[in-house]
Amino acid sequence: MLCKNCGNRKSFQSLITYYEPVEIWEFNEKGTLERYNQPETGDLEIKLSCPVCNSEDVDHEEFDIKTFVESPLYRLDGDKWESKIQESESKTEA
Repeated sequence: MLCKNCGNRKSFQSLITYYEPVEIWEFNEKGTLERYNQPETGDLEIKLSCPVCNSEDVDHEEFDIKTFVESPLYRLDGDKWESKIQESESKTEA
């Protein structure tokens, strides 16, 4: 990736807004629950920006950012999240 504004190549931030209908639940008289969903529906918006200069003029260099769902998702709570944010910011400052 390359920021066309400042030339940054080190780190980028992406805000992903993913509105997806999750499930429809149907309860029947037998006290059971049936669950239904429809995969690959909904609205996806991805904003990619440079944390150095806040520019959104980023060359993806043939990287398909819509494949983000194929990458592992690491859940971080509390201090671990704050530490990851600081680490990301320090990479862009170096």
